[in-house]
Amino acid sequence: MANIRSPFEELAGCYHLARFTDKIRLHLEGKLPEDYQRPLFHERGVDGFFMRHFGLTKEELLATVKQSNYDDAKVATWFETRIGNDEQRKQGWNELSVNLGKPGQPMHETLAWAKKKYGFQSDDPNLDSVFKTIEWDEGRIPR
Repeated sequence: MANIRSPFEELAGCYHLARFTDKIRLHLEGKLPEDYQRPLFHERGVDGFFMRHFGLTKEELLATVKQSNYDDAKVATWFETRIGNDEQRKQGWNELSVNLGKPGQPMHETLAWAKKKYGFQSDDPNLDSVFKTIEWDEGRIPR
């Protein structure tokens, strides 16, 4: 999806925050596609893991992104102030997030379910995580 960045793109030193910000912006504009609406803020999805890891709420994320007026620097500043610019916490998230969906990791069952539900058409064993599957689905990994 052209208007949604890769989960590997960092904002404020964190994977997924740039993507999450993009999804929230599109949601606020009423332009987020239906397939992206369902998992937005979902507790069992990447958004939910991100929010729990950093102790964030849906309401504060919506307000922050809305008030940022499309300025990623404002979102980054808010985020770092909100979490206390905790580099260890960021590093922990970055290590966890790239493994979401892998066997023995959080979201393994969720990823398997999503692949079946949405008719995932690849048996590539390298697509073993949520982030890699998103990359493939959105055309950033060759099919």
